Amino acid sequence: MLSPVIISCLYSCGNIHLQPIIQDLSHSNGKTVNRIFVNGKTFIVKSSFAARPDPIKREKLEKELNILERKILFGQPEVLNKCFKGEELLYVLSDVGGDPVCGDEFGTTDACLKLEELNNLLVSETKTYSVEMERNLWRIIQSFAELFMQLEENNLYIDDISGSNFVLNGNYQAHLVDLDSLEREFEEKKCEKHADCVSEDDYQLHKFYPRIHHSCDEFENRCQKNICTKNAALHVCGFGHWILTGLSQIGEELDYFDELKEIRTCSTAPLADRCSFEDIKFTAQDVLKQI
Repeated sequence: MLSPVIISCLYSCGNIHLQPIIQDLSHSNGKTVNRIFVNGKTFIVKSSFAARPDPIKREKLEKELNILERKILFGQPEVLNKCFKGEELLYVLSDVGGDPVCGDEFGTTDACLKLEELNNLLVSETKTYSVEMERNLWRIIQSFAELFMQLEENNLYIDDISGSNFVLNGNYQAHLVDLDSLEREFEEKKCEKHADCVSEDDYQLHKFYPRIHHSCDEFENRCQKNICTKNAALHVCGFGHWILTGLSQIGEELDYFDELKEIRTCSTAPLADRCSFEDIKFTAQDVLKQI
């Protein structure tokens, strides 16, 4: 529970700007994300710049604020305050803690693609295989599967996925912290060609999205039998190419490497044979019961 002093501070828009910034998490034209320190606690502050207003960034922040206030994801940040001052939008969130899956600013580097930081974290204590390391690996897989299942249940998908979207807490639970990348999934969309199913922005080569999805069979043809394929199915394939392939780099000394290889293979299979996040979750649960 927040103290009355903290609540008073956070509910004063003018005071928010006066709090010490202990970490600049993101700083780009029209948007900033900072971690601030107030009375022994940390909070996340997101804002659009009044000095350089960017309608698109403002719109994305408003969209994220709307999703956060609906509280649809387990463990998501809590909205503690929001302020509208002219062209500027600013809101304060609880800090869910943990570390980003990828520590680079945008979460789109080659090291992020290979999960180098996460793999180093998993083996950092023993430098070799350990039962606890493998248990944590499967906790990560289960947690990610559960997170993506929540998105599916709420008819949402991530349109600008990256390693900076996610953090892992001390229990290796995955949290989505950049919710302005969420979009509403279409119920059923008819099509005649691939271009009818995607926006041009989805396939910009500098983004992480095409890097983890390019080998998925429907990436180049989302129009199947005159119906656009769901983004949720594509997420499974991207998850296999990124998270499951990255974790596989730890090596075949894993006691349950065959199970990891199996879900990696089925998640990246052609659409008709592809497993679901529910299948991946059940496999992770079964392995965790045996470790």
